[in-house]
Amino acid sequence: MNTAITSLSGQSATITSGIATAASSVANYSSLISGVDSNLGQIFSTITPYLNYIRIAFLAYFGAVIGLSVLALIGVIITACFDKTGCRHLMYVSCVIMFIACLVGFILSFVLSILIPLLYMTCTVITPAIASSSNFTSKHLVNYRRHDILEPPQQHHFDC
Repeated sequence: MNTAITSLSGQSATITSGIATAASSVANYSSLISGVDSNLGQIFSTITPYLNYIRIAFLAYFGAVIGLSVLALIGVIITACFDKTGCRHLMYVSCVIMFIACLVGFILSFVLSILIPLLYMTCTVITPAIASSSNFTSKHLVNYRRHDILEPPQQHHFDC
């Protein structure tokens, strides 16, 4: 027993320096997280004035796709009913442009469907974990009850 106490007291300087190093690392991570949080807030505040333009761009995109489909439908009707084979080129061009536009829309929606839930769930888990020092130093990342999560108010920027 005396040997263990002697060995522990001999190692107390090493333990103390290890704790000091860990505390400094936690302080660095805390300041890093605070910096990222303030930078994201600044990015969101700079995007906010442009949300109306983004909404208009989405509406124009969907309007163009619908317009091109109507144009292709008119080409089909004229070609089929009035036997004007020259209108098939109108149908071909509008279908190719519509295919490219819809392919871009598909890729964009695929990327956003992965990104948005990932960011939302990450922020939902991390926010309560860094809200207090006891949660931050806990061994479990999910050390909270569901009602402790502060849900931000839902904002719908693309209401039609």
